[in-house]
Amino acid sequence: MAWAGELLRLLGARFPDAALERRYRKFRITRYFLRDDGLQAAVRAALIGAGAVRSLVNSGPTAGTAVMFVTLIAPLLQLAMRWLANRRGRTEAALAAYLWHRNAWAATSRVLLYPLFVRTWFIDIFQPSGPSTAWPGLLSYIFHASGAVIPFVTGGLYPVLMEHHLVIQPLSVLVIAHWQQGPFCEVALAGDSGPGHVLTAWRALEAGSRQFLAAMYMGEVPAGPEPDPLPACRHVVLALHVCVGLAATTYIAWLVEHTSRIHFLATEGWVGWMGWEPLGGLGILSQLAMGAGCLAVAWPVLGTLVLDRTPGAWEGGKGAADVT
Repeated sequence: MAWAGELLRLLGARFPDAALERRYRKFRITRYFLRDDGLQAAVRAALIGAGAVRSLVNSGPTAGTAVMFVTLIAPLLQLAMRWLANRRGRTEAALAAYLWHRNAWAATSRVLLYPLFVRTWFIDIFQPSGPSTAWPGLLSYIFHASGAVIPFVTGGLYPVLMEHHLVIQPLSVLVIAHWQQGPFCEVALAGDSGPGHVLTAWRALEAGSRQFLAAMYMGEVPAGPEPDPLPACRHVVLALHVCVGLAATTYIAWLVEHTSRIHFLATEGWVGWMGWEPLGGLGILSQLAMGAGCLAVAWPVLGTLVLDRTPGAWEGGKGAADVT
């Protein structure tokens, strides 16, 4: 697919020269993936193991605890793949096999294993906030309990090449958001203070979006009618998954790859090659500002997918129980 290769080159995720791209991949595998995967896997195995044991002691043999022990497969497989690549002598064939296995495991874990982990365990450990919680705490609770934290963390801690990230990450976000949105909103809206909490979080994001858009357009952006709690919950969850789990993670993945490509070119003696200069702090800040503007626009666009502003659509506990 020529268009895909051209798109990757425009994004700065592929060199125009095929031989240079092959050398970069070998560089990225040996200098980044093989170097970092061992320590990252060991730390993750320790954290998951400690959490699984704690859950087993506190809650007994639940489905969530069983899934936690199953997720130990992920770091153990990472360590095994790294050991095998080193044992084969880091030849070109061994490194190509390592990259293939690494991508296959990243796709399997992000699209299947971790969504299962979120679906069976997260609502149990992240409980609704108390009645006096302000909107930062409410957004933090929704970010964690809805599972949006998982694609953000896994995409950052176990990066893949950008061309593979652009396929794996949207699927991961889609699966987790689809599986977790209904059960999360059912729990979040069940208590007496639940609808108020959800609307507080929705108002905070709505106000932030309108203020940013007002600054962009240099004029006031009128507020629309406030939705009922159930669609407001769906809106907040979808926005956190798309804006943090997908957009923010993808930018971090791009920035890491861009930096590694500049590092590679420096080792090749191609310093300051046009289009491959270091960004610097000002460049990153300008990109973050543009990204924030895109997210401010994304908020109302995402709202059109889930919001039902028809008065009287919300019926308290009955409406929450119907979220599936």
